[in-house]
This record gives sequence, C-alpha cells and structure tokens, in this order.
Amino acid sequence: MRWFHYKSKFYTNSSSLLVHKNSLERRSEKDVIVKLGLTNVKNQSSVKEFEVKEIFIHPQYQAGDLWDYDIALLQLKRPIEFSALIRPICLPPAELPPNSTLYRPGQHTVAAGWGHASVVKKTEKVGTVIEEELKEVILPIQSSERCNTSAIDNIVKKEIKNKAFTDRMFCGGDGRGDSGGPLMQSQLNDDGYVYWTQVGIVSWGIGCGLANTYGYYTHVHRLMEWITNTIYSVKINI
Repeated sequence: MRWFHYKSKFYTNSSSLLVHKNSLERRSEKDVIVKLGLTNVKNQSSVKEFEVKEIFIHPQYQAGDLWDYDIALLQLKRPIEFSALIRPICLPPAELPPNSTLYRPGQHTVAAGWGHASVVKKTEKVGTVIEEELKEVILPIQSSERCNTSAIDNIVKKEIKNKAFTDRMFCGGDGRGDSGGPLMQSQLNDDGYVYWTQVGIVSWGIGCGLANTYGYYTHVHRLMEWITNTIYSVKINI
C-alpha cells in the first residue's frame, strides 16, 4: 500500500493520497469516495473510484481561521493501477541540496484544480467545483517576506493578521476553488529527463487575480518528517 494526493489526482506511490486537512473537515472514512482520472466533470468514463481505509490528520492542525499544518494522508482500501490519466508524483527529499531550485523565490510552479479563471474579490465566497474541466496555471514562488506582508495587508480579521503565515507555508498565486489541489515543480534528473515534485498543497488565499495577493500552500518539504513517520507507523509497503 502507498500514499497519494486527493483533489486533483496526484500521487506518490500506489494506495494513498496526500491532501489538505480542510477538504476533510467533519468527514469520516465512510463519507469519502476518491475519484481518480477525472479531467471533466461531465465525462467520467475513465474515472476509477476508491474507498478510504483510514484518514491520518496532522496532530497540530486546529480547525478555525488559521490553516497551519494543513495536511492529511488518506490510506485507500485497495491499490491504484496507474494509467495515462493516473500517474504518481515525487515528494521532496528529506534534505534539500544547497543548489536545489525547489521552493526558490522566482521559480515557476504549476497548480492544478477546478477553481475560478476570473477575478474573485477578497471577501467573495465561491463553491468548491467551479469549472467543468481540470485546469492548470503557472505560478512563480514568492519570498517569505512578501507572503507575510501580503497576509498582514490583506486579511480582514485583525486578530489573525500577524499569525496567519507560518513556516509550514509558502505562497505564489492561485484561483479560489482550487483548495486541496497540488502545487508541482519540474526538475531535470542526471540523464536530462524532466520529473515532477509536489512541493505544496493549495491551502488558502485572499481573492483571485488581485494585485499583491497570493495563494498560500502547505509546505510539503517541511512536513516530510510527519509524512514519513505516518507511512511507516502503519507499516505501509512502499
């Protein structure tokens, strides 16, 4: 059994998904059906459905207005068979090499999801599934300083302004409604081939397409110790 990603169908092995906790709010295993291979909500001929055996939530996640430690793992009841539409993705290494481009400000990433392709105001609420077709967008990574400043300047609730952005997050830009989807970064291996790493999980944001506002992502690398320990604590065969 192995570990994977939920909303926009990205995985690291063959029986588990890496997700953000808020997409599972107030849900138990029996409430969740995982659909893999979905690219158009009106055409589900290639979709595979999976039941969830167990949900693992980061112990330091707290429900409310703050989104720190926004991550969970789903263990599926049966292995996944990979196909052209269902593919695995790498996780970040335990230690990033000094010359690594992962998480470097200015580097481009790709987000996938079903969110708004148009401007969304800061206080506007949107549904979860917006577009019929799964979409992707290229986003530059921002510096931690810019992420924190933007959060302080744009968050409406004064009581959380100065503690919304943490070390378990980074920011770029995204559309509302993509929450729970993957943020991916491409690299070249020693043979010159491109491979993809899931560096983030879409977590929260302030509007969409607005100047000086960004999407905020769970920092997968900084939570790799929990991911690894969780996988091995339940003796997952990877």
